[in-house]
Amino acid sequence: EYSGEIMTLDEVLARFWGKREKDAADKMWSKSRHYRGQSESGDYLLEVTDGSFVDAEDGDMSTWTRFMNHANEETEACNVRPFMQTEIGGDT
Repeated sequence: EYSGEIMTLDEVLARFWGKREKDAADKMWSKSRHYRGQSESGDYLLEVTDGSFVDAEDGDMSTWTRFMNHANEETEACNVRPFMQTEIGGDT
């Protein structure tokens, strides 16, 4: 399960992309991140649906699945492949 903080496009625009000035809520969010030693790069941001994002960069709010796809962006490769296991201990 890919988990993290759910954000709107408006929040992402201010907090990561610098396309909107940060309001009081954004500034408190940043302050909390810095206080807890969490970064604000946007590297673990996943768009779920139009205008909805999951930010898994905050290690306190996300799971290990944020590390699943560290493929090189230039290759457009993906190191995560879906599979269906037909039975316990069976072939995949």
